[in-house]
Amino acid sequence: MAKLSASQIVPPEFQEMLVHFAEDGDRSAWGIGDIAATLEEELITIPNELIWKAVGSFSSRSYHTIRDYAYTSRNVPMAIRQRYDMMGRHHLKALIPHVDKMGGWDAACNAVLSWGDDYGGNLIPVHALRAKLADGSEDPAWLRRLRRMRASGERLASDSEAPLEVREFTNDWLTNTAPNVGDLSGG
Repeated sequence: MAKLSASQIVPPEFQEMLVHFAEDGDRSAWGIGDIAATLEEELITIPNELIWKAVGSFSSRSYHTIRDYAYTSRNVPMAIRQRYDMMGRHHLKALIPHVDKMGGWDAACNAVLSWGDDYGGNLIPVHALRAKLADGSEDPAWLRRLRRMRASGERLASDSEAPLEVREFTNDWLTNTAPNVGDLSGG
């Protein structure tokens, strides 16, 4: 059987409906994720798991889903979401660990859009994007955790509401103890 494109299989009247449903789904996920990420930052004395469960109780989602939404919202800048609104949340989520290696968000998103040529001008499917990105060069978990630690430390060191001693300790840690993530290879 000849390979059929998605446009050949799904009639145009259903294509529009499906795009609308997908947009609503992503819009909901971004909104829920933004709320959860905001609460994570504001309610630092409450464990994130409790925040995710509470947000999930109002949005009829599991705390695992809320954790996923918050992760994506926390890591994908609003300007990127707006600029590349043709890409779904799952495409952008797949890019998160690869953005720095790809030269930043714009370069990463433009690469994804260019890969659509292999799919008849359609956006590369998420599973194919993940496979293309995971060519064996993905950074190990310890390096990803260290990047997150440094990013959190940098935010804490510049947080004017944090006590001076905490900011000084964090600056000392960043300057003298924590390795520069850019100097580390994945191996």
